[in-house]
Amino acid sequence: MLKYTQNKLSTFERSSSFKKNTLKLISFAIVFVGLKLNALSAALILSKFFPFTQDFGRFDYALTVGLLLTIFIGGGLHVSIPFYLLKEKKKEFESVFYFHGLLISSLFLITFWLIHVYSNQSASIILLSISLAVIITLQNLAAIINKSKEKIYLAVFLEASLFLTINCYNLYLLKTSGTASIEHLQYIFIALVFILANFYGIKFMKHRKCFSIKKYFLALKFGRPLILGLFLIILLTGSGRILAGHLWGMETVGIYGIYFRMAAIVILVHQILNIAFFKKIYQGQTNLLDYWFEKYLLGIILLSFIIYYLIPFLSIPYLTIVANSWNNSKLLMIALQVQMFLWIILALFENVINREKLSTAFNKGILWIILTTGVIILLSQFSPFFNLELLILLNSGAIYFAVEWQLRLLRKKGIPFVKTQRFLRLTIIASIILITFSLLYI
Repeated sequence: MLKYTQNKLSTFERSSSFKKNTLKLISFAIVFVGLKLNALSAALILSKFFPFTQDFGRFDYALTVGLLLTIFIGGGLHVSIPFYLLKEKKKEFESVFYFHGLLISSLFLITFWLIHVYSNQSASIILLSISLAVIITLQNLAAIINKSKEKIYLAVFLEASLFLTINCYNLYLLKTSGTASIEHLQYIFIALVFILANFYGIKFMKHRKCFSIKKYFLALKFGRPLILGLFLIILLTGSGRILAGHLWGMETVGIYGIYFRMAAIVILVHQILNIAFFKKIYQGQTNLLDYWFEKYLLGIILLSFIIYYLIPFLSIPYLTIVANSWNNSKLLMIALQVQMFLWIILALFENVINREKLSTAFNKGILWIILTTGVIILLSQFSPFFNLELLILLNSGAIYFAVEWQLRLLRKKGIPFVKTQRFLRLTIIASIILITFSLLYI
């Protein structure tokens, strides 16, 4: 009887634990999706409040440059944090990361004040790019520290702080019927840096007894090797807007940025599924992974078709830039959807590459791909057919060869992804046919 009662209690506890974990997962998924949608929508909504497309283009250009700068401003500490706090279990290193956040935010605030006082150039694109880079670095480092402590909700809110701030500004503009300006955004971002600087300052003071310059340089040294790899990946996937700005001006960047974000809805879906099935994906057997990758990528393509056909109904009534440009931007949208598809495959295999310690070999290959693509783009500028769509397709071609390089490295290591590679190549052939048809009939 006692044994029966114990078994019953054990079953009840397991059932209770399962329900609790399920509810926890669902609540996290709701928060995560909400915050990711906030990040995706913030810039789209902001575009509506700019009086001119080129003004939105300036913001989007600064955001792209800012993302590139975060790699250097962060100093590779996003890699050092999980290593020292989780793997090595050296909690005293926490002070190092708070010191770095306090250092970069303080230096930036002092620099901004000096520029504002002596030159009054407080709304330049360069300064806006650095502001965004500092904010993204600060919020991401704080988020990783909190993830390491399993404070997941706080981590995802910290990661979203920039776009939550932008959406608060959007709400203010909606209520006051105002218009957005780069100068207003600059001062809002300065205020956000100031808030984050105070957060890092309070945290550093709490942990200052554990801090030493030696630990700080050790953490920087550990993260340094991956800086080049991250820079190359972001340069490969995000350089299009920077080149578009130099070649055709900020209005083109604004149009590019709007359609880029709408095409990037599939990236949001990928991020959600990647987090939910991360362990199963990267601990599974190769043939099983190969099978599911193929099915997963087919789902991404179907979703891309749905997004393409829904844009006129969901965007045109609300976004002026889309309403004014959709008829001439259908090919642009298709080109960006091809790019997003390739971006997702690159991200799928990135963790496998890192797991198999192939990052150095991958970086060598990707460097040559970027240099070759750069030369092709430079020569293409002399062609009368060179335009934004062709630039995106050349960029997509570079991502495609980067994926092929990943697959080649894995195959040489005895980890072939036959089905995924075949599906990738068939999709590229189908995309070329679709784009040729679009050029003739759209």
